[in-house]
Amino acid sequence: MDLGKMNKSSLKLYFLCIYVLFGIICIGQNEIVSKIKSQDEIIQEYLINGAWKYTYLSKEWDEWINLGLQKDSTIAYLWQQKALPFLETKKISASYSVL
Repeated sequence: MDLGKMNKSSLKLYFLCIYVLFGIICIGQNEIVSKIKSQDEIIQEYLINGAWKYTYLSKEWDEWINLGLQKDSTIAYLWQQKALPFLETKKISASYSVL
């Protein structure tokens, strides 16, 4: 697009569209960052300060991870940690049902 041949109204519209598009992209980035922060807080609360205080074969381990998954079931790391006892005890088929 040759900006030299555009009239002023077309040029204003062109830059307005770029400005709006840039704003939409920035808003989307903020939502992604806030979701990641929220997931990090859930991991901190239910995994690091909860489940990791017990052995992975204990009932408390599973209870803490289940609480975290109730808050946000899309956190893959929590699902991985939930399957860990099955993987460590060589119950591979049971771990697939969790994952």
